[in-house]
Amino acid sequence: MNLPCKILASFLLICNIPTKGAFPAKVEITCGILDHDVNLTISDFPMNDSIDDIRWYIAQTKTKIGQFRKGKDIYQLNETYHIFSDGTLQIKNLTRNSNGTYQVMLFDIHGKNVLERTIDLRILDEVQIGTECSHEDFSQERAEPGLLIPEMVSKPVISWKCINRTLTCEVMNGSDTELKLYLNNKPVNTSHQNIITHEWPNYPNPSFSCCVAKNEVLEETCVANISCTENGLNISLIISITGGGIILIIFVALLIFCISKKRKQSTRRNVNLFEI
Repeated sequence: MNLPCKILASFLLICNIPTKGAFPAKVEITCGILDHDVNLTISDFPMNDSIDDIRWYIAQTKTKIGQFRKGKDIYQLNETYHIFSDGTLQIKNLTRNSNGTYQVMLFDIHGKNVLERTIDLRILDEVQIGTECSHEDFSQERAEPGLLIPEMVSKPVISWKCINRTLTCEVMNGSDTELKLYLNNKPVNTSHQNIITHEWPNYPNPSFSCCVAKNEVLEETCVANISCTENGLNISLIISITGGGIILIIFVALLIFCISKKRKQSTRRNVNLFEI
């Protein structure tokens, strides 16, 4: 290799030194509706117990708006933000100032930064539903330069039946809907239909449920406090005990009847013998 080639190769090696901890730029696009809630989700959130620390920032100002750490109190900048255990950030009552870029960072139990994602949140008026959410500054890593806005989802409704321990979440309107059901702040089921159900175990009894309905336009949340008394949960047991008691009473009555009948037969036999 001649001298000019060696100099060029050395220069290229110097310029391509990798930066430790660098992540590829990946920007996800989410549209929210003014005066509604929106949930910013981590699409490739690791489904294991290795994640120990989740941090959300406003990318432009590097302001930390929320942090979730195992075994510690959840940090939230104010009541506008709420973090779920799966890393989802909920922003309530969207305003024009909510428009912007949000960044999430995930750390494992050893403090290693294992994942970073950036979400571009765009705020729309309700009159813009059905139009396009355009982004002129897309990079090659982003989605297509136009997103067709589907029908916004309605507010989900949570119901439950204590008899069979079934929890149901349902939405009446919305296209391309994803439902996510939480029980005691833990995700328990996800569905891309307009209804989702979950059966909880006997113990412990759940006390809090949250259902999130979302599509590319809007995210709506419903929260409910589940109230199931022990009597309500054990109706089947009560019915079984009552049925067993009735059977026992019938058995005792038949036993008394048989004993009484045998005594009468024995008395008649003794009378006949006495007469003879």
